Amino acid sequence: MNHTDIDQVFIDPTTGAEVRKNVFIIFAHGEQLLAKIRKVAESMGATLYPIDANADKRNDALREVNARLEDIGHVLYNTEATRKGELIKVAESLESWKDAVMREKLIYETLNLFNYDARRKTLIAEGWVPTRDMPRIVLALRHATEIAQTNVPPILQELHTAKKPPTFHRVNKFTEGFQTIIDSYGIATYQEVNPGLFAVVTFPFLFAVMFGDLGHGFLVTLTAGAMIFFEKKIAKVDIGEMLGTFFYGRYIILLMGMFSMFTGLIYNDIFSKSMHIWHSGWEWPHEGNGTLTATATGHTYPFGLDPAWHGSENALVFTNSYKMKLSIILGVIHMTFACCLQIPNHLHFKRFSSIWAEFIPQLVFLESIFGYLVVMIIKKWCTDWSAPGAGNPPSLLNMLIYMFLSPGTVEDPMYAGQSGVQMFLLGLAGICVPWMLCTKPYLEWREHQKTSAAGYVGVSANDHEEDGRRSSVDEAEEEGNTNGRGGIGAGPVDAAGEEEEHGFEMGEVVIHQVIHTIEFCLGCISNTASYLRLWALSLAHAQLSEVLYTMTIESGFTPGGVGAVFFLMFMFLMWFQLTVFILCVMEGLSAFLHALRLHWVEANGKHYEAGGYTTYRSSAMAPSAISATAPATTTIPAPIKPAVEPATPAAPAFNTQALFASDKKARESAAADLATLAQKDGPAAFIHADFATAAVKALNDKKSPASREGAAKAISTFATKCPTAIEPIVVNSTEKGVMSTLLETFADKMPAVAKAAIKAVKDLTSHMSPWATATLMPVLLKQIKENGKYQVKIGCLEILDNLVAKAPAQVSKLTPDIIPVLSEAVWDTKAEVKKAAKESLSKTTSLVSNKDVEKFIPALIKALLNPVEEVPNTIMLLSATTFVSEVDAPTLSLMVPLLSRGLNEKATATRRKVAVIVDNMSKLVDNEFTVRPFIPKLLPGLIKMEEGMADPEARSVTQRAIKTLREVSKIPEGDGSDLPPLKLADAAAIAKLTVGVYTKAGANPAPAAADPVVFSLAYGAKILLNTATLRLKRGHRYGLCGRNGTGKSTLMRAITNGQVEGFPSPDQVRTFYVEHDIDGSEESTTVLDFILNDKRVEATREEVISTLVSVGFTDVRQQHAIGSLSGGWKMKLALARAILFRADILLLDEPTNHLDVVNVAWLEQYLTSLTTCTSIIVSHDSSFLNNVITDVLHLNRFKIKRYPGNLEAFVKAVPEAKSYYTLEAASDYKFRLPEPPFLDGVKTKEKALIKMRKVGFQYPTQPVQQLFDITLQVSLSSRVAILGPNGSGKSTLVKLLIGDMEPNKGGEVWKHPNLVIGYVAQHAFHHIDQHLDKTPLDYMLWRYQTGEDIEEMMKATHVVTAEDEKKMKEGAIVVVEGVKRQIEEIVARKKLKQSYEYEISFKGLSSADNQWMPRDELVKRGFEKKVIEIDTREAQRLGMLRPLVRKEIEKHFADFGLEPEFVSHNTMRGLSGGQKVKIVLGAATWRRPHVLMLDEPTNYLDRESLAALIEALKEFEGGVLVITHSRDFSESLCKEVWAMRDGSLEASGHNWVEGQGSGARIDKKGGDDNDEYDAMGNKIDKSKKKKLTAAEARKAKKDRMARRKRGEE
Repeated sequence: MNHTDIDQVFIDPTTGAEVRKNVFIIFAHGEQLLAKIRKVAESMGATLYPIDANADKRNDALREVNARLEDIGHVLYNTEATRKGELIKVAESLESWKDAVMREKLIYETLNLFNYDARRKTLIAEGWVPTRDMPRIVLALRHATEIAQTNVPPILQELHTAKKPPTFHRVNKFTEGFQTIIDSYGIATYQEVNPGLFAVVTFPFLFAVMFGDLGHGFLVTLTAGAMIFFEKKIAKVDIGEMLGTFFYGRYIILLMGMFSMFTGLIYNDIFSKSMHIWHSGWEWPHEGNGTLTATATGHTYPFGLDPAWHGSENALVFTNSYKMKLSIILGVIHMTFACCLQIPNHLHFKRFSSIWAEFIPQLVFLESIFGYLVVMIIKKWCTDWSAPGAGNPPSLLNMLIYMFLSPGTVEDPMYAGQSGVQMFLLGLAGICVPWMLCTKPYLEWREHQKTSAAGYVGVSANDHEEDGRRSSVDEAEEEGNTNGRGGIGAGPVDAAGEEEEHGFEMGEVVIHQVIHTIEFCLGCISNTASYLRLWALSLAHAQLSEVLYTMTIESGFTPGGVGAVFFLMFMFLMWFQLTVFILCVMEGLSAFLHALRLHWVEANGKHYEAGGYTTYRSSAMAPSAISATAPATTTIPAPIKPAVEPATPAAPAFNTQALFASDKKARESAAADLATLAQKDGPAAFIHADFATAAVKALNDKKSPASREGAAKAISTFATKCPTAIEPIVVNSTEKGVMSTLLETFADKMPAVAKAAIKAVKDLTSHMSPWATATLMPVLLKQIKENGKYQVKIGCLEILDNLVAKAPAQVSKLTPDIIPVLSEAVWDTKAEVKKAAKESLSKTTSLVSNKDVEKFIPALIKALLNPVEEVPNTIMLLSATTFVSEVDAPTLSLMVPLLSRGLNEKATATRRKVAVIVDNMSKLVDNEFTVRPFIPKLLPGLIKMEEGMADPEARSVTQRAIKTLREVSKIPEGDGSDLPPLKLADAAAIAKLTVGVYTKAGANPAPAAADPVVFSLAYGAKILLNTATLRLKRGHRYGLCGRNGTGKSTLMRAITNGQVEGFPSPDQVRTFYVEHDIDGSEESTTVLDFILNDKRVEATREEVISTLVSVGFTDVRQQHAIGSLSGGWKMKLALARAILFRADILLLDEPTNHLDVVNVAWLEQYLTSLTTCTSIIVSHDSSFLNNVITDVLHLNRFKIKRYPGNLEAFVKAVPEAKSYYTLEAASDYKFRLPEPPFLDGVKTKEKALIKMRKVGFQYPTQPVQQLFDITLQVSLSSRVAILGPNGSGKSTLVKLLIGDMEPNKGGEVWKHPNLVIGYVAQHAFHHIDQHLDKTPLDYMLWRYQTGEDIEEMMKATHVVTAEDEKKMKEGAIVVVEGVKRQIEEIVARKKLKQSYEYEISFKGLSSADNQWMPRDELVKRGFEKKVIEIDTREAQRLGMLRPLVRKEIEKHFADFGLEPEFVSHNTMRGLSGGQKVKIVLGAATWRRPHVLMLDEPTNYLDRESLAALIEALKEFEGGVLVITHSRDFSESLCKEVWAMRDGSLEASGHNWVEGQGSGARIDKKGGDDNDEYDAMGNKIDKSKKKKLTAAEARKAKKDRMARRKRGEE
């Protein structure tokens, strides 16, 4: 056998003890021997391991064991590491877990104070609440209800009980210490005068009388001031119990120190030394030996003790006498004041007999003896005893002793008759003793006799219980359902208990009064003597301070060298330490305790009953604990329903019939009695009296008007006197309940009854809780909807108006139920109901807080009142409303009545528009909870419309709307008419309400400006953005990019109008939107006045002028009218206004429109110089955008995505957006311009169609001429770019060409008679500004309704002026065959060689007398504009008309990239700027013009559309004139340039010819073969009839005569 000890110590896993082990090996032969060895080893606890005889196997086993050991080592290591990691995680979460556990503990500790009523399944809590805190309790309960999302509101009921309430004093950190001093003596009886208020002054003052020393007081004040200054830091540190006590009383110490400094000045004592502040009243002799005597100077020391007394031999005698008498005076005053505090107590508790039975004799007794002593002390002080004949000063102590022992004996009288006065006062004091002793017992005995004679007997506490006076807690305990301690504060309430009322015992009353009298009389003497401690401690403090100074500092003033200085410093340190620890701390503590005793015993004993108790306050109720541990989502509190506890023993049920009696006074008296009972008992009073049943019965009593009136007036009385008690009885939705019956009484035949009923409901709604609105509303709406009596409806509408004013938040949540009912009520047959419903509808809809629909509300009401006329228009208005905010239930409640009516309209277009709106609005709804209440009003109508819709395209739109509506509302089948109400709460709505509550309370739950803003954007029937995010950084310049119609301008307007929820409001971040908003209404305003009149501009006149000059407006130009400015200058004016606005965020919508190259460069420089202003820019000028922006905001697929860098970097990141940078259109995106028709006499494209010769022009409002000697011509081959700086006259030139204006400075303009010009103005929207509420289809139908262009007919060349009338009148006389005739009208035209002649009619003659006259002759006679009118009409007739029908118009606009949806179904108000430009282009080219004149066509068009327009203009067969500042546009299209400089024209690159020129011939066939249509869209048959021969003509005539003979013709 071999063995060895294992050095490693093992740990027993079960016991944890250290175990040492030994390993051994035994070799033996034979199985039996091995078996014995095995048994011995096992009996000794050894672990045996078999060893194989084979060496290889032993090696394998060893390797296996080593491997296992290694594995186990890894496992142990990993286990330890894992455990360590877990413990670290636990350590990190330990504090939060502790908070969670503490929170749970506090919650359960609070809940344990409740009682659970299993029968009513409610938690009941009873406790005391300060009256001032009741509103806070109510608000807290409401807040808890909202957070808990419970449908059961908590009930807060004030209980009236005979139990004495606890005493509660509201304190702050300043008064808390003083109140604690008083409460340590005893808690004040409920509503007793609180002496803690007066202790704030009296306590530190009496302390200071004993501690008076200016130096010591300063040290105490300094210490307290330091604790107060650093109180926040100290409060966070554990400073121990002793120091914590001093810190708790820091404000007491502060006042004690300050008062001590004051009394130190009175005593003239600072660290035992006096201060010579003023001149002393005593003078010491300058020379002398021995004892020196000071002589009075006749001067009185003005404040405090004369310093001459300090150091004198008789100083102690003087100060002893002075402080002793002062102590007596202060003590008597303090006790007198304490006695007087009995008066407010007696008056409040109505113990009037105690005033003259106790207070008066006590005060007389005190003042007769000790008050007289105070008077004598003051008289002795005021007497000059050194005056001749003054006598010796008497001893007041002896005087007081002889006053009792030897009445009438006065050794040294101080005034005449002193003996008699003292005997009178002594007798008066003697009378007061039996007065106090007998009067009160007698009065109580007499009161008891009166009560007994009246038949009243005392009621014991047991009688209360037997008569059923029990709280809900007692009831719950009897039922075995309580699990708490009886309610909040139940412990001390039960401890105080109800005081048992015993029978009257005269003996006990007499004994109590005897004790009280003896205590007061003896107390007056002992208490007065007790105030002498003020003198004793003051004397001791002064003497100790003097001794300490003498023994330390004074002894240190010894002559010597450096050693004396160190000795003095050592003595000073010793003096300072002893002063602090002995004089300040120990003496201060002594004075504190004596002042405490004077307040507790001497003062409070005179008036303080101290019979109250304080409330139970557990740790769970500590506000700090609640606020520190309350999580974001707390445990849902159970509804609190305090028990109703009657204030009197059970009595017979109240006789409710008295409320409905015939006698008015009896009814009022009974109502007042029941109201008083309800004020005590709460709703139980009405339940016990069964008031609800009685009131319904009385209101239905048709035979007795008095009963009905009495019931209504009783409810009115209860509503004003006890609203919380009557509310649960009356306010309910029961069909035959009190409220329903009361509302029906509005129509009572007796006016007095109806008036009383209306007043009752108004009083009830005025005083009830706003949260009861949801309970009252169903019965109110039912009466409005179903009741057949108009008086009831009008009354209910008035009540609804009251609720809107009183509970707007609650009514707003109920608008989905209210507005449909009011929408029907406005169509009531009774005019009064109609009017009232309209007013109620206006007030209710005004509660909807959605900014997107605020302007829409008046239109909605108007549509509901006049549906036939207004519903289609209002639906169009709704389709043009920008929606940014989430579409919630109140918003839907506004729109659904209109949409529901729209579904029943006859017009397919209107119904289709409703389907589109429903489809898109459904996508903006957050969840199904919002939309499901409106499904029964929308889905059945949509399904019915789909089934009956003839138009397949409109039917497909309706199907799409139905599908979307089903997906949002989660209704896969059915029409939703029988949809059950949802039981789940709308989390989003509750969150929104919570945010509103916190915001109103002053919190800021809204996201910060730097956080991403999440919003949606819709424009009526079109979704633009859906839950897009937007984040802006200060100083960045963002380019807003996207195709036309993606919502760029709409987004900028929404930001400006404050519609984007979460975006900073304008008062936080100044936001300015620069657009083309200078309209014609201000065209007469000067440039300077335009800026100064804008109230948004915060700048002085000088700053405005300076800014205008900086952007190019000279002093002269600043005085020009806005109407005279060109488009470029108007844009510069808008930019100047933006500069003066000093915006934080600048929104620029196409800022380069109308600007020339120089001004675009200036704008680039200005924007890049802004470092703190953030800019959002929409521009189709790619070069400008690329040079300015720092980031790109890409609007694509209903989202906004930010790309850093300029436009080039953006195109690299998004290659498909290349069209934003280059003039290249997609292969499938093209514009097509209609081919112009053939013109008579024009055989080549070079022939001039327009000529201008030597034309000059000047605006009437301008002092200088604009155009000089302009000569030009235009043909079909013209491709002209009119270039020049802003204000050079480019647009003026074009207006002269098209006939908008006429030359007024000489020259002429000639145009081919059949020429059609297509014109797009500089402000392209000018064409459609008055028609924005029309669809493009409607606009086209209006503009070309007569076959002529109405806009063309309004030009200056067509409008006949007064001057034209005069010329026509002068040239109207024509001589025909010697007879004068007057031209009346030009009626027709025909070809005359190279010109035309015109058929004219004469005034008063028939058409047979018409004559033909050449064109030149008519023009000479002044009929030029009439000739032009005929030319235009004939041009249309000669084949230039197109069928004015929807299909053709949609096809025409499709050539400009507009979908039929926009053309036929969207108003132009809802279209983007680019889409509007396309509308204007389409309208201008409808008549297939020969020449197109485009003024700034690049404005608003995106780069892709611009490229498509360039290609279309290149392929156009007619002439083109463009005004543009876009170099890309002009160079890619135009060959001819007209450069305008200072009103003169310099033409280059032109090919002006006379006659036909040498160009290629125009193929006339192409023009002749075109189909022609009349104004109604009917095709004109132009087939020529074959000319008949003579034989054929004769045969035809013979056949016709035969038919007539047979009667066939």
